[in-house]
Amino acid sequence: MNDIWNTDTALATNTHDAEVIVESERVRTPTLAKAPDDDSGLAMMIRHAQGITREPKVMLAAAKQIGGLLASDGFYRFPTGGATVEGASIGLAEALAQAWKGIAYTVHVLNVEHLATGGRRVHLRARVVDMHSLVVSEVDQVVATSAPPGGFARKEDQAERWHTMQVQSATSKIVRNVILRVLPDWYVQAALQAAYAQAAQNATQGKSLPDARQNAVKVLGERTLTLAELEKHTNTPVDLWAVPQLQMLAELNRDL
Repeated sequence: MNDIWNTDTALATNTHDAEVIVESERVRTPTLAKAPDDDSGLAMMIRHAQGITREPKVMLAAAKQIGGLLASDGFYRFPTGGATVEGASIGLAEALAQAWKGIAYTVHVLNVEHLATGGRRVHLRARVVDMHSLVVSEVDQVVATSAPPGGFARKEDQAERWHTMQVQSATSKIVRNVILRVLPDWYVQAALQAAYAQAAQNATQGKSLPDARQNAVKVLGERTLTLAELEKHTNTPVDLWAVPQLQMLAELNRDL
């Protein structure tokens, strides 16, 4: 398909996500000149997708419903460098793609380089096709995994499992990124805002902020966590806890 693509946008990144480092990312936003008219599987899927209807009011309602159902599972949010980074989760992107219909995506490992540090450099490529609008997006990403720690390093199969888990995590995120490149912003944002609103309601349980803070301290205190530990976990004094911090504590409570 490379001969029918118009390219491209190159991005240079160096970000950390647990043990995985994104070293570089390259984005292409190609277009299909026309739908193939042969009897291939792709041609048949594209012809079928031409019958899809995406009425804005219907899709907007669907996006809000999806976001509300996923709530805190519909987005990620974490502090970094004095700011907060947030956006659509992998689950939200995949659910929105399914509801939008006519979206097909793949991801492949193109190359694996073994590093002297014990880690690996992995070249991933994700591609998404909107078979209704004939829009294609492709993301190439090079990620570096860390060396297996402790018990993982002692056995070859466990070391391989360590790297596989990291690559799977990176693969999920590149799929999310490529899906979001072909979905309209109004559709994604409607789902995100609904997820934020429902998560906020869940975090406070309908209580005022002072009451919600007190309740969080009480519930987690019963799990032997002190106020000092909770303030350290949220990186925020208790009197300044708002919805994001209460959501962090709710997630902590679910994980314990």
